[in-house]
Amino acid sequence: MHSIDCRGLKCPIPILKVRLKLNKMNSGEKLSILADDQDFEKDFLRFCFQADIILNTKEDFDGYQKYEVTAK
Repeated sequence: MHSIDCRGLKCPIPILKVRLKLNKMNSGEKLSILADDQDFEKDFLRFCFQADIILNTKEDFDGYQKYEVTAK
């Protein structure tokens, strides 16, 4: 499992970091993303739709969210 911590970053920087990380991963590998920007989820869901990436899970924690996707 790969992970990336985008807490403290404002969009679009987290989306760019996720894209760069996914580009380096093999198909089928999972990526865990931590984010706390309130605009991230809306932008991230749009990114997933456009890039044909499936969001596996989303968990809410105190002040941030954790997302898990699988690389294509």
